[in-house]
Amino acid sequence: MMKKIVFLVAVCVLVSVAQTYDIYDVNGKHYGKISGQIDKNTIDRYVQAAHGSVLVWKKNAKKKLLIKDAKNISKDIELSQDSLDKVVWIELEKNEKAKICLDSKVHVWETSVESKILNDSCLIVQTPDIVGSNTISLYNDMSKYQINIAIGMKYLKFENDKVALGFDTHPLPIIGSETREEDPKRIVALTAEYLVDKYPVTNCEMASVMKDSIPEKSPAFNEYRKKISNQWSTRKNLVKKGNTCIAQDSAANGLYLLQAMEYANQRSIQEGLEPYYVFSNAGNESEKIVKKGDYVIPYLDFSYHKEKNIHVSVNEKSAGYRLPYYDEWMIFARGGDLKNDAPWGDSSARVEEALEYAWFGAKESEIDFNRASKPVGLLKPNGYGLYDVFGLVEEFVLFESQNPFSLLQNKPSCKKGGDYWTVLSHQFGKVDVGPYWKWINYGYASPNYAGGMGGFRLVRKIR
Repeated sequence: MMKKIVFLVAVCVLVSVAQTYDIYDVNGKHYGKISGQIDKNTIDRYVQAAHGSVLVWKKNAKKKLLIKDAKNISKDIELSQDSLDKVVWIELEKNEKAKICLDSKVHVWETSVESKILNDSCLIVQTPDIVGSNTISLYNDMSKYQINIAIGMKYLKFENDKVALGFDTHPLPIIGSETREEDPKRIVALTAEYLVDKYPVTNCEMASVMKDSIPEKSPAFNEYRKKISNQWSTRKNLVKKGNTCIAQDSAANGLYLLQAMEYANQRSIQEGLEPYYVFSNAGNESEKIVKKGDYVIPYLDFSYHKEKNIHVSVNEKSAGYRLPYYDEWMIFARGGDLKNDAPWGDSSARVEEALEYAWFGAKESEIDFNRASKPVGLLKPNGYGLYDVFGLVEEFVLFESQNPFSLLQNKPSCKKGGDYWTVLSHQFGKVDVGPYWKWINYGYASPNYAGGMGGFRLVRKIR
C-alpha cells in the first residue's frame, strides 16, 4: 500500500547516495544537478526559485529524457487528492503521451520517464517503448504519494473473486491424432494483485531487451537453429539503429523456454527488481519438475552449450517478472468468464466468431514458415483486456509443482493458446501441421518437449 509520509522524511530518502537528479521548472529550465542526498531545504530552494512546481528527474535512464512540447497527447487522466490515499494504477501503452492532473497543487514531481510540467497541477509523461511498470512520486504540502504506471500491461486486482481452474477435457494433440486427459473444471475464490502483459512479448521487445546476449553470427547450430539465430541478429541490428518498438509489432515465436526466463530476469533487472529465476548446473539430470519452484529444462538459448540441460530454481523473495503458472494462465485467459469454453463460446461457434479474437488459418494463407506472426493487439481483447490469448503464438507456461497430464511426462512446461498455424478446416484422418480451430479452447495444451519453440507473456504478482 502506498502510504502518506511526512514530507521531511520523504525528501530525506528521495534518493540513494549513488543517485543523480536533474531539476527543471514548468518552462523546462534546468535549475541544477544534484548527486547523493537531497534534503528539504534543497527542495524548498528550487520550488521558491521556480515560483511553482519543479520536476525532479531521476537520471537512471540511458539518455536524457525531457519532453519539449505538449502536443499529441492521447490520454487525459484526472486524479483527486483523496484517490491518492489508495493504490493508484494508470494503464498506458508503449510510446504513449499522457497528461496526469491532480485537483490540487503539486510542489514536486519525481520521475524517471520522459516528462514535462504543464502547470502547478499537471504533468505530461511519455512512456518508453518497452513493456513494464514505472512510478511517479509527487509531493504535496507535507505528504508524498505515488502513482504507478503499467506500460503495455493490465493491473488485475482480485478480492475473493470467483475464478475457474481446470477444464473438463484437455485436448493434447500429437501430429495426426488427439489425446484427451482430465483436469476437472472447478470454481475457486482468489485474492491477489497481478500485472499481466496485455500482449505476447514482441520481436522488437525481445531484441531490444536481450540485444547484449544475441550473437552477431549464429553459433554452430543445425541449419534450422542457425536460421532462427540469424533472424534474431537482424532484429538486434534494427534495434541498434534506433528503431522504436511500436505497440503493434509481431509476436515473438522462435524462442525456447530458457530464453523466455532469461528475458523475464532482464526485464526485472531493468526496473531494479530481483530476478525471479536462478540458473545453475544440472549435471546429468534429465528434464523434469524436481519440486515446487525447482526445474530442469533444456539448455537452449542464443548461445551454444555442450550441456544438454540446465537447473532453474525460483527466487521466493523476488517480486519480479516471470512466466505465468498453468493455473494462472487459465485464469487470465478466461478473462472472468466462468461459463464458456473460449472467448467466442464453444465448439458450436462459427469460425467468423473465433476470428474476431484470434489469428487462425495461417497454413491456408501460406504465411512463410519463419515464425513471423501477425501484429499483436489488433483483434478483440478478453474480459480482462488481454489480447491474443488465442492465435498468433503458443505461450509458454510453467507447472508450479505438479504436472497433472501423463502425456506431458512430468515436463516443467507446456504451451497454451494455440498459434496462427491452427487450421480452419479439418478432414478426419488427415495429418495437419497445426490443430483444427474447433479443438482450441481454454483446455487446449501443446506438449513442450525438449527443443520446443513458442512465444510468451509475462506476469508480476504484486500481492
